[in-house]
Amino acid sequence: MSIIGLNDVKAELNISQVNTTWDAELQVYTDAVTDLIEGYTGPWENRTVAETVRGGKMIILSQIPVVSVTSIIDPRGILTHNVADTMLNARAGSIRPKYAVPFADPVDVVYVAGRNVTADAIPSSVQIAARIAVANLWQTQRGNAGAGAQSDTYADERERTPGFGFALPNRALALLKRYRKPTGIG
Repeated sequence: MSIIGLNDVKAELNISQVNTTWDAELQVYTDAVTDLIEGYTGPWENRTVAETVRGGKMIILSQIPVVSVTSIIDPRGILTHNVADTMLNARAGSIRPKYAVPFADPVDVVYVAGRNVTADAIPSSVQIAARIAVANLWQTQRGNAGAGAQSDTYADERERTPGFGFALPNRALALLKRYRKPTGIG
């Protein structure tokens, strides 16, 4: 699932819905922007993740927020934790045992990351940020030529953001700030 649909992108770029000339390229841009935004906010669509992580007193998952944890298994088969005996901090993606028994190290965890939202329920501010980012990338590709070219404001030098370059302009990041992953979460 992309954060915004192709029709939304075409509307943002003032490209007629009947014009399919750039549809494949625009879809690539839309998917790339979804990846960029999810790198900043975490996933929007629910997805199952299986990963091996460090154990001990707490497990830190890489994809947040977390909807649910399916299993926690010691890959060596020595110690397996019952998910019901753990406490999940969904926003931070951390799992702690309810009791004093630490997790094995390493441990295989299967969980669902995302937000339990449908494409229609993604907040407007996130959708607008995606529109801005796609328009920005499209403008840098097309310049002032091509259908529905935007003004140079999308490629403004002041829009460069450390860590994102020009891909997510400051105005898009401002719209996403509320949904930003906690600092230090990969």
